[in-house]
Amino acid sequence: MNEVTQEQKTWGMIAHLSALVGLIIPFGNILGPLVVWLVKKDTMPFVDDQGKEALNFNITLAIVIAGLMIVGTVLLVIGSIVIALVLGVLSAIYLSEYATDGPFTRFLRLSIVNLAGVPSIVFGLLGLAVFIQVFGLPRSAPLVGGLVLGAHGRATPARRAAAEYHRPHRRARARYRRRSEAGFRRDRAGPAAAPCVLPE
Repeated sequence: MNEVTQEQKTWGMIAHLSALVGLIIPFGNILGPLVVWLVKKDTMPFVDDQGKEALNFNITLAIVIAGLMIVGTVLLVIGSIVIALVLGVLSAIYLSEYATDGPFTRFLRLSIVNLAGVPSIVFGLLGLAVFIQVFGLPRSAPLVGGLVLGAHGRATPARRAAAEYHRPHRRARARYRRRSEAGFRRDRAGPAAAPCVLPE
């Protein structure tokens, strides 16, 4: 077996450290070891071996990171849709149907209108401060991100859409058809509010 020279060890180390190029340019963690391996694979067997190892490791790492990002994004979207639908429809039905006109209801409606115009970065900070620091939720992007996105001011359009179904003639028609109030809210107000909850 050929003895590994200091130069080969140096180039083997460069093959591994060249993955740090990924901090500067996209896919540099793969391109760096690939370039070193292509240049030195025929002249230095040790660098050929180390270059393959570095390249294999960084390709595997890139695939794992991409997979985790895709799974996290899907979980974030599903979580925010579920939370937005539940919060938006329930708050729309509550504000349209049950809430009496008082200081709390006026404050709640004013808060919903104001929060609808807040930039997303402020909601991100709100999620960090409230859900993680105050409530002690785990630092999970799908969970906390879903809560933040779900609470992002979706109740106002949902409340307006649900109110459209609460006009007197529609209510009278529902009573004429012998619908109960709960059935009316379930069959009419909820489905009217649901599409308005989701972001455009």
